[in-house]
Amino acid sequence: MNGGPDGRGFTLGQGQLSDCGMERAATIGPAGVASGLTPKAIRLYEKRGLLPVAVRTTAGYRCYTGADIATLRFIRQCRTLGLTLSEIGQILRTRVGCWSIWR
Repeated sequence: MNGGPDGRGFTLGQGQLSDCGMERAATIGPAGVASGLTPKAIRLYEKRGLLPVAVRTTAGYRCYTGADIATLRFIRQCRTLGLTLSEIGQILRTRVGCWSIWR
């Protein structure tokens, strides 16, 4: 899966796949492991608008694509560099706008 303009997407392994109604998706646990974040942090980033609202299974589990996991990794790297959630949100909004042009 392509995770963004840099071409470095995240591919979900067979044991991480979930029945999310998407070709390849992971629930919050495997997405957290893959991105190095806790489920609590992922939910916070979704609530703050840094991550699109996740598609949910019929049982209510959140489903994350490879692109979502790449975004989560990006957020984690930004936090490591000391950026605030507000600053990261500005970068992501710019990145999304540019990504639509690059396609």
